[in-house]
Amino acid sequence: MAEKPQAIASILGNAAGAPAVATTAAGGAQARHYDPVRLGEVCVRDANVMHGYVGNLGANSKAFTAGARWFRTGDQGYVDDDGYLFLAGRIKELINRGGEKIPLLELVSVLLQCPGVAEAVSYAVRDGIYSQEVHAAVIPQSGAALTEDDVKRFMADSVAAFKVPKRVYRYIVAKHFARPQ
Repeated sequence: MAEKPQAIASILGNAAGAPAVATTAAGGAQARHYDPVRLGEVCVRDANVMHGYVGNLGANSKAFTAGARWFRTGDQGYVDDDGYLFLAGRIKELINRGGEKIPLLELVSVLLQCPGVAEAVSYAVRDGIYSQEVHAAVIPQSGAALTEDDVKRFMADSVAAFKVPKRVYRYIVAKHFARPQ
């Protein structure tokens, strides 16, 4: 059984008695109740959930699953053994590297644990082989002698190999990081 992503999941409450909740497999067209703790896109259907866009088949095919017509929320999550819905992130906040879905939040969380890293961001870059490749940018802590190889080694020790950034940039985008005013 897969591990529950407790560090990034937030409990919303029991889904029983609420709209029907299911998850789709990666890129799946059908929503169904998977084994508990299987991550997928959260989909809902109920009398109070919209049933489609009038006269817009393209929008309907993107917003709803085929067949049972579940509404795709765009959230990634799972329903546990007790019927509680857990959200782990947003689908669009995922890097799709050769079919492997990599949550950006997970990568940033690990990057920020790397010795010498003050700020970090991860993002997808188009790739001819994998569709998307993992890249990251970091701002070193003041006085830290941090190299791209240092960060990649730390990531290799902390996450699965396919999640390790192909490139890690320092300073280049530092002035573009959003900061609270």
